[in-house]
Amino acid sequence: MTHDRHGELWCGTCFHETSPSAGVRSTSAAKDSIFVPYGKLFPSSKDRGFTILRWGSTKGLSAHSLEDVESIILRALAEFNSRWSYLPPNLYVSFVKMAAMGRTVLAAGPDDPHLIELNKRLVQAYDANSIRRVMLHELSHCMRHQVSNFVVLDEPHDPRFCSILEGVDPLVAGSKKKCKFFTDDVDESVAQRTLGSKLRAGGTLKIQESRGRREFELRSAARQKLRSGPLRVQELLEIAAALGDRQEEVEVILYSPGSARVAEALPFDRFFAREIAKSSEKVQRMAAPFLRHGKSRRARSGSSARGRATAELRHAAKVKGAKKPHKSSPSRGKTKQRARS
Repeated sequence: MTHDRHGELWCGTCFHETSPSAGVRSTSAAKDSIFVPYGKLFPSSKDRGFTILRWGSTKGLSAHSLEDVESIILRALAEFNSRWSYLPPNLYVSFVKMAAMGRTVLAAGPDDPHLIELNKRLVQAYDANSIRRVMLHELSHCMRHQVSNFVVLDEPHDPRFCSILEGVDPLVAGSKKKCKFFTDDVDESVAQRTLGSKLRAGGTLKIQESRGRREFELRSAARQKLRSGPLRVQELLEIAAALGDRQEEVEVILYSPGSARVAEALPFDRFFAREIAKSSEKVQRMAAPFLRHGKSRRARSGSSARGRATAELRHAAKVKGAKKPHKSSPSRGKTKQRARS
């Protein structure tokens, strides 16, 4: 799944040909899985509640507490049930690393577990309302799947689905693109409390291009790996928001396509501005609050990311026998089952 000029994909839906019951229920028995009772919220529901799977692997970089996440999900469920009188039975929610902001594992039948997966980045860089909206989107997939008698659709975001979603999220009304693409703004205060806290002493963003695809790896000054994967505009927006006025303290190292040779090194603020300048007008508007326009401060002595990058470049030149790199001019430059996006 790729980043679209209109926004990031809301979700991907995937259908298991065989019931995922055993795997989901086994995971739910893990010590860090949390059962959340419905209590008096849904007195007529046959289900006792829902389960958040493996919260322990998520809470370390989450700006939202477990109690906050429980409240957000319960609010989304209450709103959906109030509008459509529907709750997915045997509901499980997990936070995972993936391209889309959410994903629904479609049940093979009404008695099977319904699994909604939310992107970990939601609790790292977005506010409660964004999490709620993605949850409503995935609940709409669950209901649409049941309405279709558990038959997988060729187009998950069909008019019937969009009609269901519009009933609980008026912001998508009348727009096929808003029904399909996630366009919420990054919450700067949330991103700075999570990713930003890990980059207080600077860090390094390494980017490698291979076969037309750019992969990145973000590490803190202490060499802790914070993020990695395909480089998308949304990732850059979240990193920029997390750094705030300290963007120059993260050094970007660009490698030559298909090799370990360093082609260019520059501060993140310059790289970010260059990338945004090549993006659509919509992305430029989204990025405007995070562009520093050359107002970067002097990097702190002793922990300068630029110093670390320079040392790495010198080491690479010594090992590879390469010439000393120089700054070049700016260049242009899912599951195992059936997936639906």
